[in-house]
Amino acid sequence: MGRRRIHNLDLPPGMHERAGRFYYGRNDVALGPDFKSALRKYADLHGGVRPALARPTVSDVITAYQCEEIAKKAPKTQTEYTRQLAHLLRVFGAQPLDDLEPGDVANFMRKHPSPISATREKALLSAPFNFARSNGLTNAANPCAGIRGKKSRRDRYVEDEEFRAVYDKADRPLRDFMDLAYLTGQRPTDVLKMTRQDIRDGILRVRQRKTSARVPVAIVGPLAAVLQRVLAQTYPVQTMHLVLDETGSRMSLATMRRRFWSARKAAGITYQLRDIRAKAGSDVDSIRSAQKVLGHSNESTTTAYRRDRVGEVAQPVMRDIKSNR
Repeated sequence: MGRRRIHNLDLPPGMHERAGRFYYGRNDVALGPDFKSALRKYADLHGGVRPALARPTVSDVITAYQCEEIAKKAPKTQTEYTRQLAHLLRVFGAQPLDDLEPGDVANFMRKHPSPISATREKALLSAPFNFARSNGLTNAANPCAGIRGKKSRRDRYVEDEEFRAVYDKADRPLRDFMDLAYLTGQRPTDVLKMTRQDIRDGILRVRQRKTSARVPVAIVGPLAAVLQRVLAQTYPVQTMHLVLDETGSRMSLATMRRRFWSARKAAGITYQLRDIRAKAGSDVDSIRSAQKVLGHSNESTTTAYRRDRVGEVAQPVMRDIKSNR
């Protein structure tokens, strides 16, 4: 048996990383430069990664789940799931899958320093267990079922004055981004991938990366003026994307965040980049309009997403019971 691994605990057995590339085994079989392709090559080398064991451990199942399911997720989801699975492996990895009980999961959540993170990791632990059940690796009930966690709902509403304060400190690319993010109500990643080719027949056609929902946004009013301004900007060399830096190159989300943080600090404001989408959903006239622009399939999702605006006043019941005597 090899030495116990102390680094890269999230990687499957036998896989290791060196100089930004992934390898397998003592002979350093090259798996690829990124985790997604490495998982696929790892699965090919194993001829399928579902453990043919009498009593698979949690580690065996998480490894199989990583190789067969994580690689199908979006890059951002892969990164987050990989980080969370590393923690779950440290806690439950050596435990036989059939021996994992609801009490173990509840105890894990009680000891976790962050109740919100504990809830998310519990939900993720449930996925490999369901994967194991569906592939005949266990007949045990899911130990995560019925274990309640703590959910958080962000209720930050960005006031117009706060939005303008950051906008006034923003550079030209950040202003383009903030305008498009607010007027279309799209996620930051979807705003950054908007291109000139998405504009057809008076409609900005958005394909949301997270849900694959298609959101056609009518180019009217302030959005029409913003797009006219953006499309009129010229550079020596430029891509087809709408939000470009000073050289005409496409901007990454990390770069846009840094620019936003700088403008936010200069303005003395604390809201986050994602709050712009919630403000857009809250500022439209109706829940139905908000649902359309946000691209939600269910109205209940939109209801939970909309923020309560400061200054809104609840109306009293307009009926005098005593007058009916």
